[in-house]
Amino acid sequence: HAAAEDAVAHAAERLPGAEVDVEDGQPGSIICQFASDHHSDVIVLGSHDRSFWLRLFDPSVSRQVLDHAPCPVLVVR
Repeated sequence: HAAAEDAVAHAAERLPGAEVDVEDGQPGSIICQFASDHHSDVIVLGSHDRSFWLRLFDPSVSRQVLDHAPCPVLVVR
């Protein structure tokens, strides 16, 4: 957890005005809740190629956010 906070703080130093929030739990649920709580206009996510079987047995964060987001989602590949 401390390593994640350090990485986020380091990235935030390079993005003036960025809001930093580190949470524990299911990433997709946390992203959707954060977007809802902050009345976000859009969620931007990165994506990568995964095999059919991997997606079947291990659904992606992107898929969960796409299915449950309170606002539009932009997935960048």
